[in-house]
Amino acid sequence: MALPDQPMFDPPERCLLSQALLWISRGLRPVPDVAFIAAAPEFEGSDYNFSIPLIRALRLGKFEVEGRLKVILCQPIGDREVKMGLPISFEYSPPFSEFTKRNIDFESNVVDVNDDFDDDLMFEKKYEEIYKKIESSSGEKVNLHALRWYFHDVTISTKTLFELFPKDVKPSSDQPKELAAPRAKPGAPPKYNWDLIWAELVVRADLDNMPESQAECIRQMSEWCMDRFNESPSETVWKEKLRFVYRHHRKGGN
Repeated sequence: MALPDQPMFDPPERCLLSQALLWISRGLRPVPDVAFIAAAPEFEGSDYNFSIPLIRALRLGKFEVEGRLKVILCQPIGDREVKMGLPISFEYSPPFSEFTKRNIDFESNVVDVNDDFDDDLMFEKKYEEIYKKIESSSGEKVNLHALRWYFHDVTISTKTLFELFPKDVKPSSDQPKELAAPRAKPGAPPKYNWDLIWAELVVRADLDNMPESQAECIRQMSEWCMDRFNESPSETVWKEKLRFVYRHHRKGGN
């Protein structure tokens, strides 16, 4: 089903992730959520080819993200996991670390959480409020490992979307200038965008702390590169790049 005639609508202040991706992939102008949901187009495989620049911008905190955190009790029955009762919803915006290609369902506007999300949440006061509501709704003690967490109705600023992905830029080039590969100097072009890789390392160090060992850091960053670029620098290159980090005197020179 086609979208309503878009000139009828002024762009909303915020738009769903699905609308953001369709703006980048097809140039479809965001409309109020009610109008979009009433006549949302079907997603095609080609739309997801343009998701990486958007995910990078989300991961690097280029957007002010809003959303709601949902949690639902799931119990294993046979070889299936069955949802018990209705989900409980809270105002809680997704942290940048949750935005990965595996976690985001653009069509449903849902962001799943990483395996360690509930562990991180335990250190926040918000966790006490959430846990009490879960126990109150179920009427019994809850096994935390039986809970499924996810974010829904995730929105971003439409103004920021237009600034980072302007309409006059072709979709194949639609990515923020600071996220694109740096212009190469004369000679062979760089194989990897190290500016983006170092940015990811800095964000991880700030939000999650750096891995204790260089080997673990290489493993994590290799997975990150494979997830986004379908290839990763060799272990030798990683060791060369990280040697000053893990030999720094404040880390004991290890």
